Amino acid sequence: MVFDLREVAPGLFSGGVIIDSGSPFTSLVHDAYDALASELAAQLNGSLVAPPPDADDGALCVARRDVGRVVLAVVFHFRGGADMAVVAESYWAPVDKAAACMAIASVGPYRRQSVIGNYQQQNMRVLYDLANGDFSF
Repeated sequence: MVFDLREVAPGLFSGGVIIDSGSPFTSLVHDAYDALASELAAQLNGSLVAPPPDADDGALCVARRDVGRVVLAVVFHFRGGADMAVVAESYWAPVDKAAACMAIASVGPYRRQSVIGNYQQQNMRVLYDLANGDFSF
């Protein structure tokens, strides 16, 4: 199933996106996070489990053993044609022996810049071509 955050609201990512190896997890602009979390909750409805007591309120969690089976990859499409495919195991983090929760958060209602953190960059190469102002995965 394809779900395009750009269709949620034009200009959603107009504040830009930082690819940051120093930030642990991805944080999306608030409206993008809400749309993504809502879509994933709908798609995973029968597979969601209660979050552990120490998880954030509203955390989306699935049984840890099911992550690779029930959660689909997320693909971030960047201007210029770069596509960053993030497999389920790279955006759902184990939080205890039984559950894994989505490791993407909201930057809050006032920031307009998203950050791609290092957990989502694991097992991939990010290539920066500074001379040409381009990057790829």
